[in-house]
Amino acid sequence: MAEYPSGTVTFLFTDVEGSTRLWEEHPDEMRLALERHDELLRSAIASFNGYVFSTAGDSFAAGFHSAGDAVGGALAAQAALASESWPAGVTLRVRMGLHVGEAHEREGDYFGPAVNTAARIMSAGHGGQILASAAVVSIFDPSESSDLGEHRLKDLTAARQLWQLGVGEFPPLRTLNRVSNNLPVERTVLLGRDVEVAEIAEMLAQHRLVTLLGMGGTGKTRLASAVAADVAHDFADGAWFVDLVPTSGADQAAEAIATAMGLQLAGADLVAALANLVADRELLVVLDNSEHITDDVADVVDALLERTSRLRLLATSREPLQLPDERQVQVPPLDVTDGLASPAVQLFLTAAERVGAEVPPEEIASVTQICAHLDGLPLAVELAAAQLRQLGVGELADRLDQRFELLARGRRQRGRQSSLQAVLEDTWAMLDATEEQMLLQLAAFPADFSADDAEGVAGELSSMAPARTIAGLVDLGLVAWSIDGRHRLLETVKLFARQAWAANGDADEYLERHTRWVLACLDAYGPQARFTSLEVMRWASSHYDDHRAVEDRLTTAGRASELTRLLSALTFAYTYDTGTRASAAIDRIEQHLERLDLSDHERGLLNLVIASAGLPARRPDWIERGSSTAVPLLREHGTPEELAAALIVNSWMIVFQDGEAALVLLDEARALADAADAPVLADVASGYLVTHYAVAGRIDDSLQTLADLKVRVDGRPMDYGGTLYAYGTMAVRFMTEPDATRAAGQYLVREFAKAPNGGADGRNEIYLVALAARGDVTETRSLVAEAKIMARRQSGNDGLPDLLIPPAALAWRLGQFDIARRWLTAIRRAPKPTKSFHMTIMYRQLRTAVGLLDENPLDSATIDDIWDEAVAWMDTL
Repeated sequence: MAEYPSGTVTFLFTDVEGSTRLWEEHPDEMRLALERHDELLRSAIASFNGYVFSTAGDSFAAGFHSAGDAVGGALAAQAALASESWPAGVTLRVRMGLHVGEAHEREGDYFGPAVNTAARIMSAGHGGQILASAAVVSIFDPSESSDLGEHRLKDLTAARQLWQLGVGEFPPLRTLNRVSNNLPVERTVLLGRDVEVAEIAEMLAQHRLVTLLGMGGTGKTRLASAVAADVAHDFADGAWFVDLVPTSGADQAAEAIATAMGLQLAGADLVAALANLVADRELLVVLDNSEHITDDVADVVDALLERTSRLRLLATSREPLQLPDERQVQVPPLDVTDGLASPAVQLFLTAAERVGAEVPPEEIASVTQICAHLDGLPLAVELAAAQLRQLGVGELADRLDQRFELLARGRRQRGRQSSLQAVLEDTWAMLDATEEQMLLQLAAFPADFSADDAEGVAGELSSMAPARTIAGLVDLGLVAWSIDGRHRLLETVKLFARQAWAANGDADEYLERHTRWVLACLDAYGPQARFTSLEVMRWASSHYDDHRAVEDRLTTAGRASELTRLLSALTFAYTYDTGTRASAAIDRIEQHLERLDLSDHERGLLNLVIASAGLPARRPDWIERGSSTAVPLLREHGTPEELAAALIVNSWMIVFQDGEAALVLLDEARALADAADAPVLADVASGYLVTHYAVAGRIDDSLQTLADLKVRVDGRPMDYGGTLYAYGTMAVRFMTEPDATRAAGQYLVREFAKAPNGGADGRNEIYLVALAARGDVTETRSLVAEAKIMARRQSGNDGLPDLLIPPAALAWRLGQFDIARRWLTAIRRAPKPTKSFHMTIMYRQLRTAVGLLDENPLDSATIDDIWDEAVAWMDTL
């Protein structure tokens, strides 16, 4: 299609009935069947000028210019599906729903009431059935249709007249008309919870008690109502919603449950009476807002589960009921990661429409940032959108640090929180003293943290059991947990806790405890490790926000000695960091050197950090200046390890001016390290001897040093010396022994994959050269896109000259020397040097093998153009 529909659009939603079971029972056949399903649906939709705007799993969503086209597409799709010969054991039956309405379209996607209604109509049907709203039938009345009457659909505010299109006999629709219930009539559409609804519905099928947990404002009640509506048809005696807010005690809770179902209790033991009345009934009971009487509700639920067999309970609470049968589910905030398509952003836009505010497309990015700062918390997002009555989007974004005063309802609604302040105050009151202290301490973390981190920071607080305490805070929804084991405070919770610091004058205490922990973590690695340890690099990468926060804190306080201690411990970490972070570190440390009162020893150490960071930052000026300044200062005031490290870094630039002088520096560094019993640092000096010999063209000496280094690093856990051995193997032997260099590259990839920064070490470029020189066309080609993304993230276009070396090596291996010569010449004429000695050595060996062009390719093309040319060439192989 040239254009997708706009204005009044007819929407078609489809879904495969029973797909979960089919995937479990026939995974191979199901994969083939779904491929054919997709082909048939796309063909039918396209043949009626439809536009597919969303696919998720086995579902399709399409828009049509007219109701007639939409009906025709749906009928054609069902006919094709019905006549298809499916794999054995797998017959796909697809339910479909149609509705027409005004389209809310942004960037080729559709949102709003018409879309939501079409989805809900579809969910009421059965496989092979096409349901349509009265609006569709009134515009285009197909020859065969049946009026199914009015039906109350989950998530919609009013009953809808539904029609079946085409022929066929089907069971009663899956709507709330079928079962007795008192489920709330929702006034708004539930956004972004389809996955949670499906997962919780599945849990209810497996467990008799499911509890939805989370802090106030996460939308637990709304989600529970949606789940109940989704599964109500499975309960012959109905689905019942019970608001526990007005209750106190077990008897009142039992009475509330009975009243919701129209039952009367009699006798002294009301809980037992309730259990007797429902003993043989097939029921779903939703217990909403049970946290204020958790123990009493638990007693009621325990009795009901013990005396019934077909009762299921779905509870919402800020803390679990702690019963053996309970399946606990943390209700997360709404996702914000997909910008406009994010549920949190869609909720904001919907809430803004309710107050008459229109958000223009150019402000969607700002809305996304607002939602992210509010952690996607539904209550906060809705309250923020309501402020557009008097504020612009930009003004709202600027005032989020005042969110507790800003985000409040005009009037309190019973059973709902009136403000963020009320939500957090209510939850805070539920904390015991240990949880309160832990939460206040966790607010010192600038970003995420692990349970071990929390234990380290809170270790000075007596009577703390961090893992158990954090688990309680997770249950309350105050701490978010991710699948990788990391935790974080919601930004709103952190702001609330830090305001509590300020009110009590405790900010310095909590921040200082975090500062001491960061310094202690780095000190624990020992004096040699700050120049050689991959563990330090990994810790620094995963705790970047922590050590950056401490650096700023120490700088502001003028604590020069501790600041130097921190940054010196990160010397090796910055040597292997991203170009962006390394450049920023250099700029900050320059300011430290100008503004702080530092000793000569401290100045030497900070200049060494700058020089080390100059390598990934591609700042040869600071490698030279920093190391040249550091060497004399550390020779007089430093330790042997510190001087050895400075001599090694100083050799990096001197090798290009005076190769013999650089070798002398490395020999001295190796002797100092050996005398100080720092074997890894001595091996680092040997690793650079390998590269410096190669830079000078002394390949035999380089290979001999490499062989000696292998004896020392074999069998030892990977460290800086080991990485230099592997890099040296690739750099010196990549043309003559490609299999050995590929093995070395794979080893590095495995080791550096453990680093949270995902490979800021440059292994991709070097490994790519090794692959290319081996002639691995497919593997080289598959990695170039990833390598370019990483290069851009670290260095912008500065990284592209390095990335031209792999295709040049591949061209050399394939005998296409003219092509290799052109790209090597572009590398030679690029304004930035190659990133590392190893890349330089590889480049020089290739240059020696094929030579350079007289003309400069960059006179008529950019480095980006040359890169695109290389990628296109590889695609032809």
